[in-house]
Amino acid sequence: MNTTLSQVTSVVPLKFKKEEKELVEESFRSPEFPLLADFLPYPNPVVKELTVSFSLAQDENILIQLRNLQGLLMKEWTRSFSAGTNKSLLLLEDLPPGVYFLYLETETQRGVKRVWIKAE
Repeated sequence: MNTTLSQVTSVVPLKFKKEEKELVEESFRSPEFPLLADFLPYPNPVVKELTVSFSLAQDENILIQLRNLQGLLMKEWTRSFSAGTNKSLLLLEDLPPGVYFLYLETETQRGVKRVWIKAE
């Protein structure tokens, strides 16, 4: 059955087993790129605007990607940030409700978190 975006009326939040979350994080981890320890997207669940906070040891460019559960790239941002604690506002109002994975990648670190976009 094909469902168009206008036919989607509600979203049931998905519950992930601890093993599934660890598998996603492990697939993104490598010895060359340690995980960002304090990477936090909020509010979560989100309706339109997601704030992402994180700390950097040095000035770096960051690639931010939002992917759906099938791994399809839905949005991408590239931004420069200074050393220290940073925040970035991401506008998600044009995306359908559902569960997504938010990836952050610097030149030296990576992070991934699950984000739930809910309907208004």
